Amino acid sequence: MDNMLFIILVFCVLFTFVAMAMALASLGSSGKGESTVRTRISKLTAVPEELKSEFAAGVVAAEKRKSVLSNIDLKPILGRFTGEAYFSQVEQDLARADIPLRVSEFLILRVSFALIGGVGVLILTRNIIFGALAFVILSFLHAPIILIKKGRRVSKFTAQLADFLILVINSLRAGQSFLQGCSVAVSESPEPIASEFKQVIKETNLGMPESESLENMLTRVPSEELKIVVSGYIIQRKVGGNLAEIFEKTAATIRERLKIQGQINVLTTQGKLSGVLVASMPFVIGAAVAVINPEYIKPLISTVPGYIMIGVAVSMQMLGAFIIWRIVDIEI
Repeated sequence: MDNMLFIILVFCVLFTFVAMAMALASLGSSGKGESTVRTRISKLTAVPEELKSEFAAGVVAAEKRKSVLSNIDLKPILGRFTGEAYFSQVEQDLARADIPLRVSEFLILRVSFALIGGVGVLILTRNIIFGALAFVILSFLHAPIILIKKGRRVSKFTAQLADFLILVINSLRAGQSFLQGCSVAVSESPEPIASEFKQVIKETNLGMPESESLENMLTRVPSEELKIVVSGYIIQRKVGGNLAEIFEKTAATIRERLKIQGQINVLTTQGKLSGVLVASMPFVIGAAVAVINPEYIKPLISTVPGYIMIGVAVSMQMLGAFIIWRIVDIEI
């Protein structure tokens, strides 16, 4: 027990030291100049005053929502080891999942959660291997959560896209421009499509080309249906044509794709449920045996051959789940 307390103390001291060192280094570097948002504002010298005041008001509102960790920037420190591409990828994933956190905040929360969970398992089980395994699992637990949130947000956006295009089509036929039609549709549409197109309108008002702002939205919302819309708009700008008719055919295509996708989901539901049941059965049976006869299952969780068998079994279960997922994941 004394050794375990010593290990926990070492973990806590190391984590506190690393967190304080990162915080002091990042705060020291951030105090040498202006913040990123204020630097961008200073570059908008050619923007009309009304837009600058609107942008500044948004910055003030954003500063009021800053969290305790908003001044901590780990990019200059950890970027030397992981590279800037990792931070860019994490930032993109957070934006796609609609998680209002900076990369620094996300990494600190991720490490803290994994460390607390690992130490908790270590205290409860008094087994260093289980504690290390819990730390590793919790370190990567964010990946499926972000993936699920991204999928839900993209699905919700796609379901709203056809109705949004109908509103834009009506505005175009009434003689308004594309941006004016988007402004009207934004006021009548729910989230998340309203906020995404509102961002497109703001970027265009600040001088960004419409095609580039739409491509930025496509980066934030990686939807195949949105890709069709953006491609149709860019082609129409280059070669000409009736934008209202293009969007009308695109909206009809999107509705048909969603209809077919719904039918596929209904037909593959049985396969998905079978995969979940088959994957969960070994864990349920193992838990039941552990409760009924703990001595029978003790060699499996207290010896090295038992750990190897658990690792092989989990790996095979993950492989089977992946194969079933690939079978039922039918692309349209």
